Amino acid sequence: MALPIVYRNAIRKGIKNLVNNSINEKISPESQATNRWKYTNSADFHFGHFIGMSETLASNIFQQSYKRQINQEEMREVQEIIEEESKPLREYFISNF
Repeated sequence: MALPIVYRNAIRKGIKNLVNNSINEKISPESQATNRWKYTNSADFHFGHFIGMSETLASNIFQQSYKRQINQEEMREVQEIIEEESKPLREYFISNF
């Protein structure tokens, strides 16, 4: 099943907002998370956290709209949207961490 355009647009808008908010937060590579989670690559850690938040956002929007869990095929489509819309954030992390 292809995702309805209305849902795809809602996901794109939500991801763009997350990207802009994440960039505007100016996350420090030496954050408290570094000590807590013991990671060595801040860019990878923060980008992975962003991807997780994006997938959760997409799942919640889907569940509210369709009153069911998103299936694997639909989640793959969501992940393609996330990958496309998160490019500015990936570039931000690469250049600032």
